[in-house]
Amino acid sequence: MNRIFHPWDKWECYKHNFFGSLKGLKKPEAEEMYRSLLSNPSRFEECLQEIINTWKYSCEHNLSNKDMNRVAWLGQASLALKYQIPADYRNGYNLLSVKEQETADKLAQAYLDIWEVRNKDLLWD
Repeated sequence: MNRIFHPWDKWECYKHNFFGSLKGLKKPEAEEMYRSLLSNPSRFEECLQEIINTWKYSCEHNLSNKDMNRVAWLGQASLALKYQIPADYRNGYNLLSVKEQETADKLAQAYLDIWEVRNKDLLWD
């Protein structure tokens, strides 16, 4: 897989506070919002669709990196998209039941697979 790089100022996730600070919420509230988002497959799927359809630079930069947990990145990106909550509050994932984690992971993997198929010409020589 070819790695694609873009400067941080083009990343849509950056513009949605992925790396920022928590604004107006406390840590437990932010983590609960993440748990709630991931435990609702239809809301989570809406976010995943928007990310792979509109976040060109963030997806190319992050999803072409096979050395990172791309499924986790999609979940954390969904939190930033939906609520502008930074990835630092990803512990909300650990508030899910094992079954909810499996469901969220499968959904994110499905959208990662869709993104890879759509971008196969960029990713492979």
